[in-house]
Amino acid sequence: MSQPTTNRQLQALLRGLVPADVVVPAVDVLALTDDSRQVKAGSLFFARSGANVDGVRFIGQALEQGAVAVILPDFSLETATAAGF
Repeated sequence: MSQPTTNRQLQALLRGLVPADVVVPAVDVLALTDDSRQVKAGSLFFARSGANVDGVRFIGQALEQGAVAVILPDFSLETATAAGF
């Protein structure tokens, strides 16, 4: 799934979804996708698990292709470590 956006700020997209003490960078989001093959500069990548593949495995690829941020369904230290962070 890939969706163009109307050039929204990441802060606006995540308002109310993240704890108040989390610093969200002021970057423009140009597209939304959960398919790492469709990530382009300015994308917000949703690293969710599918029927056959775990999107966390493709975070590095998404960032290399220009994703400005990644949304994880269940963020934890274990998830970040498995993703190589």
